Amino acid sequence: MGKTALQQSFLDAERNARKRDMERKIDIDSLSRELKKASEQNMKIVHVTPRNPAGFVQVIAENLNYIIESEYLSTSELAFLMSIMGRTEMHSNAVVDSDGRYMTITALAESTKYSVRQARSLISSLLEKGVIYEFVDAQQLKRHGRVVEERPLYLNPEIIFCGDRNRINATLCRLVINADPLERRKILLPWKLWMDPGAEYGRLYRRKTWLKKRKGDA
Repeated sequence: MGKTALQQSFLDAERNARKRDMERKIDIDSLSRELKKASEQNMKIVHVTPRNPAGFVQVIAENLNYIIESEYLSTSELAFLMSIMGRTEMHSNAVVDSDGRYMTITALAESTKYSVRQARSLISSLLEKGVIYEFVDAQQLKRHGRVVEERPLYLNPEIIFCGDRNRINATLCRLVINADPLERRKILLPWKLWMDPGAEYGRLYRRKTWLKKRKGDA
């Protein structure tokens, strides 16, 4: 029985793919010679992986599961958190728009289809519970006795983080470590954030290790 046009098309595609693979195969002998020459000149040949431009954000699964099982967040708080997590900026964990600008409560409400009143109430509750943090300008407080401008919002990296969990922004680390409503409320997360003295970045540690570091034993 003769091949159909579709079968022939698949066969041609497979043959072309094999041909491309053969053309891309590395000549091991040539590579070895180049590596030797590079080593003699105190140089290194490094494989570069193409960067994927697709945005991502990661949930610290054990911590989120613990929060859900503890019923620490209401269903509406959890739903709102999930609706804004895609707005997290790489490395800083700030809540930003597509142009990298800090998002106001009004902007967040519009993008998530909540009313401004609902968004403000949910954000206030998540701030109080330590799931969202904010940077408040001390000069504003000194001048006006209150915050008069929108302030940047950041997701707690112990729950959601956009970036390398072993290289967490130092300023964000200090903010979370110095103000830890979760710990005060006996929400004992399995993974905790810590930054060693003199370190450039913080990272997440298992609770047992974190407790030792906090006591200065590690």
